[in-house]
Amino acid sequence: MKVVSCVWGELFSIVGLYGRIIRGPERRWFTMWRMSAIQFRLSPTRELS
Repeated sequence: MKVVSCVWGELFSIVGLYGRIIRGPERRWFTMWRMSAIQFRLSPTRELS
């Protein structure tokens, strides 16, 4: 699980960086994607078990 959390950390760092760079509709789409990704991360991982 440590490896998975590390990969998630790097992914969110990259997405956060793009979120700062991108402006307009793309930024809104990235924000929605991040929110859904966070909800998926917090939800029970039934698919992975």
